[in-house]
Amino acid sequence: MAPAVTDNSATFIAQSKWNPSIYPYPNKYNDHFVTPVAAYEELAPILAYLLMRRHAAGNKSLRPSEAVCYDPYYCDGAPVQRLKDVLQRASTRASGGASGWSVINEMRDFYIDAASGTCPPHDYLVTNPPYSGDHKERCLKFAVSNAGRPWALLMPGYVANKQYFRMLSGGGEGPVPGIFYVVPSRPYHYSHPEGTGHDDPPFDSLW
Repeated sequence: MAPAVTDNSATFIAQSKWNPSIYPYPNKYNDHFVTPVAAYEELAPILAYLLMRRHAAGNKSLRPSEAVCYDPYYCDGAPVQRLKDVLQRASTRASGGASGWSVINEMRDFYIDAASGTCPPHDYLVTNPPYSGDHKERCLKFAVSNAGRPWALLMPGYVANKQYFRMLSGGGEGPVPGIFYVVPSRPYHYSHPEGTGHDDPPFDSLW
């Protein structure tokens, strides 16, 4: 996956072939497999529940239309509409009324934004980070230091046993506090904007 494109952006490129030269940051072919709708469908009820709890707690300033999910890694722009549609359906089922969501997924260098404090305002961090290099660790480091905002990272299951995960998330050698996992009811199948590569990853995914 990779960094930027908001709901109204004209930079949406899902219909075109993957072209690494258009991205304003280094990227690799294997980092651009798109999050499947099925993954969002299993996460969405949890996000809808968290939003309902915030309203129940008396946060009158937060309206459903202001609930913003931030995905800092841009791939082809598909997450904007995919995640937004799934979240709105989940919130409607949970509350019995229509709920609006905004999703930010822009073609920007996330790490520059994070270092300079210029990430867009958001309520939730929801992303499927690149799996190459140290992206997973850097993404987790941002998530746990993101002003206490709820976060959901779709990553290989083996990451939960990595030392950096346990140390960054505060677990040390014992149980990781305040974190739970969403295990897929069925394996997720990932697609590439270029229409090539394998749909089935060589690992089990989880949120």
